[in-house]
Amino acid sequence: MVDFVVTYESNLEVGQYIQPCNCADAHIQVVPSYERDAALIPFAATLSPLGRSGILDDSGGEVEAWRTQKHSVQTYNLDVRPAIGTTHHDYRDVPLDETFQHRLSLRVNQTAEVKVQVSRKDSVIYDIPYNFKVDDDLTANSGEPGVESALLAALTNDISDWPDLITASANRFAVPKVLVLSIAVMETTHGWYDEPLEWIGLNKSIRPMNINVDYWPDLFTEENMYDPAQNFDAGAFMLKRIMERLAPNDRSIRKIATLYNNVNAAAVNDYGARVDYFVRTLRPDWLSTPAASRVGTP
Repeated sequence: MVDFVVTYESNLEVGQYIQPCNCADAHIQVVPSYERDAALIPFAATLSPLGRSGILDDSGGEVEAWRTQKHSVQTYNLDVRPAIGTTHHDYRDVPLDETFQHRLSLRVNQTAEVKVQVSRKDSVIYDIPYNFKVDDDLTANSGEPGVESALLAALTNDISDWPDLITASANRFAVPKVLVLSIAVMETTHGWYDEPLEWIGLNKSIRPMNINVDYWPDLFTEENMYDPAQNFDAGAFMLKRIMERLAPNDRSIRKIATLYNNVNAAAVNDYGARVDYFVRTLRPDWLSTPAASRVGTP
């Protein structure tokens, strides 16, 4: 959730004769929730009387910080509209609704300091530009864990349509096919054991791309994820949103995959290292070979 953190500071100058003024202002900024991602997020904002129509004050367009005019001391409705990406309509456009509105009280001789804290999750959902900072960790293990099984993955997943579906989803969202494939291989070779949960409708992370619908209810539904084409679309879409939030010179497979596994990750994890291994070692012709010959790959 978006958090509105409001503190108050005196707006009287040092040595100024203190005479209470029935007026006050506010200083607003939109910032990442994670200090490591620190970078101001452009926004537009308006201030309106609470419970009445009409705008009293506005930022005059997108800004990185806005100080309102002085207004009478009472409670107002602050409506903040962070900048959104240029491709937010490419999958599902989640509107900036009342989540970005706040009842703001102004106090005598004080400036309300408003920090609108946007999380990485919010950034992905609403397509708010963000700069994810992820450290590389060279100790992350790319080796095969005990739970990994290509054979059981093949037995519990229908991979016959993967070539066409992966190609379509990768092309739609302009992400590498081999990356989509590697995530699918990772999720299915590690997720075969949750097959019984699917039998009784209790699995909320549905293969092959294993998007957690409980964590991302604004973007995905369980019903949609049982459609293989939509499942691959969801995974490719998520990869695109993640890639857009890493600097162009920082978009390593290790970091992209780590964030796919945990959008709040601070450093590359074993998942990211393993997917990087798949990207480097999966046979180039994997998508065009008969399903039977893929068992045991990589």
